[in-house]
Amino acid sequence: MGGVAWEMGIMHRIGLDAGSVSVKAVVLDAKGRKIIGRYLPHRGRPLVTALTLLKDLASDLSSEKPAASISITGSAGRLIAESMGVEPVNEIVAQALAVNVLYPDIRTVIEMGGEDSKLI
Repeated sequence: MGGVAWEMGIMHRIGLDAGSVSVKAVVLDAKGRKIIGRYLPHRGRPLVTALTLLKDLASDLSSEKPAASISITGSAGRLIAESMGVEPVNEIVAQALAVNVLYPDIRTVIEMGGEDSKLI
């Protein structure tokens, strides 16, 4: 794992997934290790829930160098990404890239979401 953001000295990366049922977020440190993970059901309000979750993460990171990189996926991710002025990431592409880095020998992924299922 690496990426332009880490090469430029950014200390954290945020991954946000907004699905049909919940919003999940993870913060990775400069070495790609998970340091914070959050899950909140959105009850039909993904944008409000995502903003609440991101404020909580910002509060948790307030004593550290702030994250300057975010990637957003999921069925409600486009709405959230557009409201933040960032480009959403296709969740299938994100899953394939993550599995390739974390588990390079794995060839098949089954993802079961609240709205649909995917075989990658």
